[in-house]
Amino acid sequence: MDLQPLKTFRVSSNQASLLTHEGRTLLVKRYSGERQQQRRDCEEQTLRLWAASGFNVPKPVPIDIPELRGSCYLVVEYLNGPTLQEHLQSAATPVVDKMEVLTRILRDNCRRQALAVRQGEIRLLHPDPNSSNIICLGSDYYFIDFETTVALGDLEEAAAIETAKFCRWSARDLGIDHLPELAQRAAEAYRDQLPILHRIVSRTCGRPFQLIHRWQDRRRKRQHPREVTKYDIADALSKALEASAAERRS
Repeated sequence: MDLQPLKTFRVSSNQASLLTHEGRTLLVKRYSGERQQQRRDCEEQTLRLWAASGFNVPKPVPIDIPELRGSCYLVVEYLNGPTLQEHLQSAATPVVDKMEVLTRILRDNCRRQALAVRQGEIRLLHPDPNSSNIICLGSDYYFIDFETTVALGDLEEAAAIETAKFCRWSARDLGIDHLPELAQRAAEAYRDQLPILHRIVSRTCGRPFQLIHRWQDRRRKRQHPREVTKYDIADALSKALEASAAERRS
């Protein structure tokens, strides 16, 4: 079989190749480093779980590649599209389109996290929800990179951490000026699961020694004015939640 190396901007210790098989272009991922078989099996099992639960991921393809026998690899369908990070950072894409994509992802994330909590299934939470682990393909998007699972046992807390990380990466890509709108859309998307957003606020703003943490955050902002910090996310979500609560009361 003819394997063509695939180069991406994403830094990885693994090797990726493209394979044309029966008219289809497939991605072959070869695992390097420690716990190769464990990481490979985790990825395949999680991909199948997400797909069976109704969430977009690349589908594993059971193909034997004679040239790779003896090595640890996984074959999945190839998704030839930009990452969410590239989409959000693109100057050619209107902000309204970027926000629409983020809104759909936030809604689906909320639905998936609620399912994870109900089923007690930690594999339905993404261990690294950064914006380069989402591929945009037409009007759809697909999560990738499932070599590990979330380590935290408290699923609601883990869901809050995933959401906070996703919002922080998205705000970095959009630019901090768009954070208030992003937070408002998150509050709307999570209106049926607001405790997840409240946990983001409490775990950041409710920690002991707030004066020290706030001072460190201000110093970080002075050094890197365009950085998006944990406090930026927590404060923006807190304001969005207050506005949402006031609107429901009126």
